[in-house]
Amino acid sequence: GWRSANDSLSYAYQVTRYFNAESAIFGVGSGRFIPELVDEGHNFKPELIFVAYGTNDWGKYTNEELKDRCKRFMDNVNKVYPGIPVIGISPTWRKDLDKERLGGPLELLHSTLLDNYRAHGAVAVNGLELIPHDPRYLTDPVHPNNEGFGYYARNLIPYVEEVLNKK
Repeated sequence: GWRSANDSLSYAYQVTRYFNAESAIFGVGSGRFIPELVDEGHNFKPELIFVAYGTNDWGKYTNEELKDRCKRFMDNVNKVYPGIPVIGISPTWRKDLDKERLGGPLELLHSTLLDNYRAHGAVAVNGLELIPHDPRYLTDPVHPNNEGFGYYARNLIPYVEEVLNKK
């Protein structure tokens, strides 16, 4: 939820507030699927896990490297949190889609992530559907602003409701 005016306007807090739930946000800026970050070194037992790959991380790896890192990360999530539902979110829209990136076009990044999320039993959410494709909802070429995060949260909530209703 980086770049909202304050943390309470990030999508993570808005979704938490909507469900009157407690949350722990383990976001790591530019973490890009570090499998070792998912470990049993805490006593936190979540009821739901979100895995969101940031749009600013597009192009940091080849597609094969991304597949491998995502797989190992999700393997750890399933090992450390067996039976806990996971919602995997691909990156949101950004202004500079025409720029060439390591790993290929954004569509390839999305399909790689969404396929990997599904293969690990997660509900896969296409981040391109969360905010309008309009620069007015961004603070810079890649990060949603307060309004953008409002859309993100409102469009993510139905997925959360669906997962929670299945429990």
